[in-house]
Amino acid sequence: MSYKSNNTKISNNTIERSYREHGIYMSASGNTPTIADNTIRDTHINGIHINGTIVNPTVSNNHLERTGTFPVKEGGAAITLVGGVTDPVVRHNTFTGIYGQGITVNAPNAAIIENNFVSYTWSGILGLPKALDLKLTGNTFADSKVIPLQLNADVIPSLTATGQHYAPGIPVCQEQNSQRTYTLGAWKEMGKDVQ
Repeated sequence: MSYKSNNTKISNNTIERSYREHGIYMSASGNTPTIADNTIRDTHINGIHINGTIVNPTVSNNHLERTGTFPVKEGGAAITLVGGVTDPVVRHNTFTGIYGQGITVNAPNAAIIENNFVSYTWSGILGLPKALDLKLTGNTFADSKVIPLQLNADVIPSLTATGQHYAPGIPVCQEQNSQRTYTLGAWKEMGKDVQ
């Protein structure tokens, strides 16, 4: 937990059975915090929740399992970036058995890079209206039952998507507002994930 501090580092922890809310909660304000190399499993709501005027947080090399499931299936994201967060980098994380979204992002200039989304129930990435200039690079979405990207319609025009690996046979994106879906072919016609 961090409150009004800069360069905070939370690393090399195992956090399990967090029955009240989140595994790691960071709020208020701060610059360049790092959350890395943690294992977080069986949380009540979110695995990692970053909320507030947090500038340039890095979330990397974490293993998140069964978030939103303990002690009951409440639902939540493995990683949440909301409430004034700017320029976050989310890299090399693994998401397994997530009861909700892998990542919920409502922060401008987010970079989501080379994460492995194994299984989730709602979406791999939920992009809310403030997630403008979102950059997705080299992420793998293995779950073939759930549309991996659920994005606000205002987020899609400024989105840069390069080199994602999607499970076959399902749309790759759904607009949050209209529920319109995009096949991989339609997605590429828009200039997204053209390799």
